[in-house]
Amino acid sequence: MGIPVYGLIARAGVAGLAIALAACPTLENFIGALNLFADRPIRVGDLCRFDEPYGQGWNLVDNVEAIGLRSTKIRQFHRLLIIVPNADLAERNRINLSASEFFLLQLRIALRTRPAAISLAMYSPSCASCCTDTP
Repeated sequence: MGIPVYGLIARAGVAGLAIALAACPTLENFIGALNLFADRPIRVGDLCRFDEPYGQGWNLVDNVEAIGLRSTKIRQFHRLLIIVPNADLAERNRINLSASEFFLLQLRIALRTRPAAISLAMYSPSCASCCTDTP
């Protein structure tokens, strides 16, 4: 017939490769979303801790607001909204505090003046005894 088939096949191969490379991040995020929906390591409303993506340490406790097909929205305690791609979230280490029976909560309270033991006794008897025992 006279149609150059080899040129058409080569062009189709190059076009397919370009489309596959362009769609790779989207497919990674979609597969990450499928993993999050199937395994359910985190759910909307859970309190979680996530590690840094490059091993620098652990973030503060965050609240999962929404899990979508491409990304997950996480609200930090200081009200900052973080949008994390699902492929990145699937690779991170995470601690789901909502799934545990109990967890240790450490608080530091700074007091400007020495409060009366009576006012602290209303909140916690152990705290009141601590303040009355120390000078």
